[in-house]
Amino acid sequence: MPRLLLILVMLFHGFAHAQDYRAFDYRKADSIAAHTVMGKGEKYVDIAHRLTAGLPTEQEKFRSILRWVCDHLEYTEGVYTKDPGQLLKSGKAVCQGYAALLFEMCKEIGLECEIITGYARNEPDDIGKRLKGLEHHAWNAIKLGGNWYLTDATWASGYYDKKTKTYTRHFNEVYFLSGPDFFSYSHFPREKKWQLLDKKVSRHKFLHRPIVWKNYDSLGLRAVAGRAHRFTFVRIPLRLSYRKSQIPLSDSVTFALEPDCPYYKPKIKPGDANTKTRVRLPMYKRGLHFVTLFINHKAVATYKVRTWGIDPDKIEARRAARKKKREKK
Repeated sequence: MPRLLLILVMLFHGFAHAQDYRAFDYRKADSIAAHTVMGKGEKYVDIAHRLTAGLPTEQEKFRSILRWVCDHLEYTEGVYTKDPGQLLKSGKAVCQGYAALLFEMCKEIGLECEIITGYARNEPDDIGKRLKGLEHHAWNAIKLGGNWYLTDATWASGYYDKKTKTYTRHFNEVYFLSGPDFFSYSHFPREKKWQLLDKKVSRHKFLHRPIVWKNYDSLGLRAVAGRAHRFTFVRIPLRLSYRKSQIPLSDSVTFALEPDCPYYKPKIKPGDANTKTRVRLPMYKRGLHFVTLFINHKAVATYKVRTWGIDPDKIEARRAARKKKREKK
């Protein structure tokens, strides 16, 4: 029987990480950003000072500016200006505009910020594409407490539907001061130093990694490794490691196979910190498939798999023929 074979390796260990500023209470910063109205003809330098004047910490100041930028720019294709005055006047921008305005406002109040350019991918179809086939993108790095953090103001601000050309504003926490491991699945900077990882991700690895979803970050995952191979019998060596506390092996781990979307639950032996388990998923149909990993019913990562399906009856016939051949010998 043709099947998708996955090796699930769950690694649990502590992770030395820079301070988690996302655990901070940002209600005051968010409130200031929400109630700061831009005056007619007001410049970004004045707005930056008004947004941060009553906030004592660097992270709160950055949060207030970020929320204001996300709330006052609307993603619009074709608007490529980086000029802060033009951005405030029109209220429209693409990623370069978001990153530029955030950079200028942070610089005005003394926060060390950088604009990072590179490539981004956020759809399963992006897996395996060449770098030039991916979206050119811009985001920011911000220095807080002596450590660098990554933020994508464009993706944090809302969602843009390329088919309908419509933008929906909705702040997404996952792209605010994100961990570099999470960013490395979707963002590939031109300068590798801005991966902020001790072990850099190569271009080839980036292009063939699975797509990870926001639950990867919220569950505290540090790594989901693995790549699909183009065979009838597909092997995906899947590795999971967690940043913080150990997640019990009894937690729900399931896989969904698209486009038919049946669910499969692997068996995981309890009591072993490095448990390995083989997950067999039927792959009867030839063509392209997407396999999504779920933990506690939350989508974590999606793999792209291209297979050559074989009819189950033909497989049984082949096995019988091989068995008969061996018996004759």
